[in-house]
Amino acid sequence: MRAWARHGLLAAASVGFLAAGLVAADVASHWERPLGDLLLRLDRAAPPSLPAGMPDVVVVAIDEASLAVGRAAWPWPRSLFAQLVARLDTAGARLIALDVDLTHTRELPGQASLGDALARSGRVLLAEHRPAHGGAAPPPSDLAARAAGVAAAIVEPDPDGIVRHSAELLVREQRALRLLPAAMLALATSRELSSEPLHYRLDERRLEPPPLQLSAVDVLEGRFDPRDLAGQVVLIGVTAAGRADTWATPLAPHRPGVLVQALAYRTLAARTSGAAVLVTPDRTAQIAGLLLLSCCAGALHLLQPRSRRRALLALAFGVVVAVCFALREFALLLDPALPFAILAAHALLGMERFERLLLPSGERRLAPALLRPALPDASGLRPLDPVLELLADLVDASGVALLSITPDGELANERLQWVRRGSRSVGDVDTANLVLADRAPRVFEGRVPGRREPGGLAVYTPLFAGPTAVGVLVVEQDVASHFDETQLRSIATVGTQLALSVESFRLLGNLRSTFHSSIELLATAVEARDGYTEMHCRRLAAFATLMADRLGLPADEIESIRLGALLHDVGKIGIRDEILMKESRLTPDERRHIEEHPLIGHRIVEPIEGLTPTSLGIVRHHHERWNGTGYPDGLAGEEIPLGARIVALADVWDALSTPRPYKPAFPQAQVRALIEKESGGRFEPALVALFLEILEEHGDEMLALCVSSSAPTA
Repeated sequence: MRAWARHGLLAAASVGFLAAGLVAADVASHWERPLGDLLLRLDRAAPPSLPAGMPDVVVVAIDEASLAVGRAAWPWPRSLFAQLVARLDTAGARLIALDVDLTHTRELPGQASLGDALARSGRVLLAEHRPAHGGAAPPPSDLAARAAGVAAAIVEPDPDGIVRHSAELLVREQRALRLLPAAMLALATSRELSSEPLHYRLDERRLEPPPLQLSAVDVLEGRFDPRDLAGQVVLIGVTAAGRADTWATPLAPHRPGVLVQALAYRTLAARTSGAAVLVTPDRTAQIAGLLLLSCCAGALHLLQPRSRRRALLALAFGVVVAVCFALREFALLLDPALPFAILAAHALLGMERFERLLLPSGERRLAPALLRPALPDASGLRPLDPVLELLADLVDASGVALLSITPDGELANERLQWVRRGSRSVGDVDTANLVLADRAPRVFEGRVPGRREPGGLAVYTPLFAGPTAVGVLVVEQDVASHFDETQLRSIATVGTQLALSVESFRLLGNLRSTFHSSIELLATAVEARDGYTEMHCRRLAAFATLMADRLGLPADEIESIRLGALLHDVGKIGIRDEILMKESRLTPDERRHIEEHPLIGHRIVEPIEGLTPTSLGIVRHHHERWNGTGYPDGLAGEEIPLGARIVALADVWDALSTPRPYKPAFPQAQVRALIEKESGGRFEPALVALFLEILEEHGDEMLALCVSSSAPTA
């Protein structure tokens, strides 16, 4: 087995175990939840209705109109609840659940009449509410004794504030609390109550079609069809704005609590009757699946790089199909985040080999712009510059340096430093290594390591984030003096904070790398559909980056333009192959269909967390024209985002310079003439002038990439 293949298989195991560890430690749930919500929003298919014989839920809503019934102020007198129960009982409701907090109405009139109504019915379930300040809020004991039962109306959101789960039973303050939906189902179907918590995922799709909802005032005044209620479970609750408790769910930002209880009942009823309900795999199944996927991706390292890249794309497509199929056919909600992160990591492992295969050795000056995001500096620690200057002023130092640790555990030759005068280096690497080995700060007086001139003072402080060494902080003075206790304590305190900051930047850099790799994998998926346009998105990213840099845009804006260029054609995923690959002229209908790809692409990438409006604007508007005749929105002039104007220009140059199924590559002289002709029409004149200037400098390199990437493969 080749060395690089063995390395790939070992990396596959490492990536798999890392992903499994994230699942086991519940770290992955932070991005699993929003992605799962997105899948639910995309999958609008309603699940089968409840089986015959299983009572459905009807909501009787105490809405705004009901609050003013009989000129009675809220909270209602108990007599109105008694009338409501009597009406529903006469209509033949199988069970009546009163999801209303009765504790604060203890002194209102009608207590006896409500108790009599509960006793006559024998089918009324009361709710125990849990106030925000803690403790229990059960209904009055005289009412609870005459009801069919009491259950807890508790809704517990996930840590992000969204309600996704419920349970049949919760243990709070050493009390076992039966939840309202489980008690409703048990009383309505004579089902035995479970003594286990039995947590389950709420299947919000089961609110389609929505349950029948009647206004409480209509029920009180007899304006309803009793046949709608006969044999059903009736849930009474408040929906009036300002009175109802509302909760955020994956498909609705403000859902009244009574509808959340109805959703939990429908989910539990379907689950009990054996119908398909939304489920998520447990951690063991998730870990097993991730390890298997990483092993499959690792085995692809045995292939040649080009074949491996295509196989990774096929595997990514298989993950998408599996996630969609599992949700549609089995109501199984799978998380695609970690699988795609695993595939992105494996794609990232082979990038350098892919670069060497694609580009001749003399044509790699633009390779970093094509294949990797540009960082502002090698260490990624440039934001710490002001901290070093502030520390120098605080202790009156002549120079301060931060020597950081490389991923291999060695001190880097590059250092982040601030000096009061000149450009000398601060800190000696050999001395810093000794200090790291001792794990204790050292003060050097008279003879400062690494300096030829005698005299001076230096303090070397090792920096650790937990057990991990992250660097050495060096503080120097030019003259022989001493640091007093307060200054040494200041150096130690700043060193501790610097260690935490360095580790944070590393973690942030890893997260950024994963994000960029995922974006590049998505761009590769678009390019892979058509061998004629392979590397098209990367060439555009390189050219757009050069133009943005020449325009003097800030680094974050340049990076946003680069990402937008990579993703600009992602909407072509939604274009049929027979149109996308057609060698003859397109019909008007086919042209209209292919012109939908900017909108399709915008819909695809808009939910991606981390993409800026600049990147999104490029995806949507890269076919707009300076004179307003473009699509999809017909923007003109500076209404078109700058990034989209840049990418539109590079896009046309690339299309003309590369062979396509319907044409050969145009000679460069003709390409330049066509672009100049469109100045002021299709393109912004100032950008055309800049583009042609860059083309003079880097055109041969870019053209060589076009030739290399369009060459036939064996």
